[in-house]
Amino acid sequence: MNPPDLRIGFAAVSFEEDCSIAEHAIRAWAAGDVQRVLSVMHPDIIFLVNVDGIQVPWAASSYGREDVEFRITLVLTTFWIERFALKRIVSGPEFSTASVHGIYRHKNTGEVLDVMLRFNFWTANNQLTRIEEFVDGRYLEAYDRFVRHIQMLANSDQDNGVTPFN
Repeated sequence: MNPPDLRIGFAAVSFEEDCSIAEHAIRAWAAGDVQRVLSVMHPDIIFLVNVDGIQVPWAASSYGREDVEFRITLVLTTFWIERFALKRIVSGPEFSTASVHGIYRHKNTGEVLDVMLRFNFWTANNQLTRIEEFVDGRYLEAYDRFVRHIQMLANSDQDNGVTPFN
């Protein structure tokens, strides 16, 4: 089933406005301001990520603002955002593309996730209607397996009276 075309019935925005809305969302995320991020999203936003969401739930695709909020909350429960820096943003005829450098620190293990992300943003009526996030999916999946393994070992050590991560 194809997702609905959220551009139907919406006023087009200029390339500058398109970049501005995407940049607003990126800067709000970098500041940890979830409500500001959500405020520029259409209620029926489509947020696609090229990662297996079953294997890595915090990197799953989302459909609708409430689902995006759930995913954002899961990310913020799992990680501290140490850096989310916009490197480049350009607007094309249909969407804007942004490159972002992200550094996240896993809250339970302290392990660092250092990753370059690419986003495509579609906008209409000053709201994001679709976001596509591209990241090295195999890297994220390997990182997640590694962190789960560390947590499993930590839990095993705790059962034996050892207290890791202090």
